[in-house]
Amino acid sequence: MFHGTPIEDCLPVQIQYTPDGLEAPEGLDPVTLNTDHPVLAGLTTAMPYVLGMNRVIQRTDPSSQTLVACNHRQAQFPLLSVREYGAGRTLAWMTDIGPHWLSSDFMAWEGYDLLMVNMVRWLRSRS
Repeated sequence: MFHGTPIEDCLPVQIQYTPDGLEAPEGLDPVTLNTDHPVLAGLTTAMPYVLGMNRVIQRTDPSSQTLVACNHRQAQFPLLSVREYGAGRTLAWMTDIGPHWLSSDFMAWEGYDLLMVNMVRWLRSRS
């Protein structure tokens, strides 16, 4: 939907031009790639599995980084990516924030509230 638009231009990921939904009723395990980023500050336990996500492509420019990814069929897809862009910041969270693709384990996870708050705080601040 946003492939090739100005919205995609500012995101830390590139949107695929084909259908991007990845349904995974067996679960996808998030893999943290950068524990030192402020978005992940204070999280003391691993993220629980998710039941699906949107497949995107990580940008290769130095202003973008993937903090958390999921592996599926020998490919790694960004789950949480961030980017310093212009005078601000952008963030891409490639699954839901509520029930559907978030598992009940994720919704009950002790780090859920802090993760959501950290995302908003990081977006509104500027280093």
